[in-house]
Amino acid sequence: MPDKHIVLSLMDGLFQGGSPIMHASIVSWLQHHSDQRHDVLSYTSRVQREHSIQDIHASLPHAMLTEAQVGLHWLTRSAEDEYSDMDLLFAEQLMRGSDVLFSLKEQPLALLRRIGGVERPVVVALHRSDPANQGGGVSALRDCLADGTVRLAVCCAYSVRQAYASAFGLPDDMLPVIPNGVDLTRFTPSSRRRGRARSALGIPAQAPVILISARYAGMKNIPLFIRTAALLLENRPDAWFVMCGAGMTEDNGDLQNLLDHHVPEDLHHRFLRIGIRNAMENVYPVADLAVLTSSYGEASPLSLMEAMACGVVPVTTDVGDSALIVGDDRLVGPQEAQPLAERWDEALAGGDALRASVLERREQLDRTTRHPRHGAIPASVALGQSRI
Repeated sequence: MPDKHIVLSLMDGLFQGGSPIMHASIVSWLQHHSDQRHDVLSYTSRVQREHSIQDIHASLPHAMLTEAQVGLHWLTRSAEDEYSDMDLLFAEQLMRGSDVLFSLKEQPLALLRRIGGVERPVVVALHRSDPANQGGGVSALRDCLADGTVRLAVCCAYSVRQAYASAFGLPDDMLPVIPNGVDLTRFTPSSRRRGRARSALGIPAQAPVILISARYAGMKNIPLFIRTAALLLENRPDAWFVMCGAGMTEDNGDLQNLLDHHVPEDLHHRFLRIGIRNAMENVYPVADLAVLTSSYGEASPLSLMEAMACGVVPVTTDVGDSALIVGDDRLVGPQEAQPLAERWDEALAGGDALRASVLERREQLDRTTRHPRHGAIPASVALGQSRI
């Protein structure tokens, strides 16, 4: 094996989502802080997700990988398109030119199975706690585990390890847990950013602001967010709500219907639907609370961690490792609007004391203490070892 291991990441797409952003962060960090050379192959150049068409060039993962000078390759297709013979040949050549393949979640393994005969060790990065909802990727992962192609399945959360151990009967040493990490030089508390963001969005300086950063998808349970917000407004009529992510836009008719049903029309302007934002370090400081209302599938939600790094108090439903991340039972609520609204209200009342508690946990989120563990993986799997 060469001194500098060549690692090729396989990704379904460089869309705007927590796991592609996290994977891009890991790969970018390792490109400059390890003895590895990293390349990325995206199976698509555009994706359609939650009322939005996302082009690869406009995505944050693309920007991160480009800045880090990672070798970036993609197939010019959308997820619905068939693979051409040239697509398959190009993908196979890239795979054969690498020492280790690093698959973001199990879905990219389906193309690997289709190509066949690449004979490169594979590491899978698992970022969801619901293997039953991962479509054909589950059978591809099962096949690749059975024939020894997949050497490790690295979990970003303990809830992921538990779910996949149960689903596949895998031992813990096949499912190492490396928690997600945050760039603390980018995500920082900032009163200046807070003031500028509020001014830009037209939010009064002293108004309580609740932020949700999530795509408009079933697992994110946006109806629960709207119902909870409507109840909070009864007690805090001056509250504002910032909604960002794919599908969180004014042209999303389903989201508008939720507002029409649960929120008085004269308060609709308090729900700022700002869609996809790349520079989230400028958005989080606007908020007093960063909330998550997901009902399933979450593992180690990046939005909670980034918000906490910015000094924003998180309140979440108990899904995945969310409760472990926030580290305070007062900041974890049920998937019911009334008691969850009470948690939001109590968290707002907690003010500076809760923010100070959140900031005490900030250093624990630092990616420089977590990403290096990924750096030990390529050499270990190339040597046939299963532990890292």
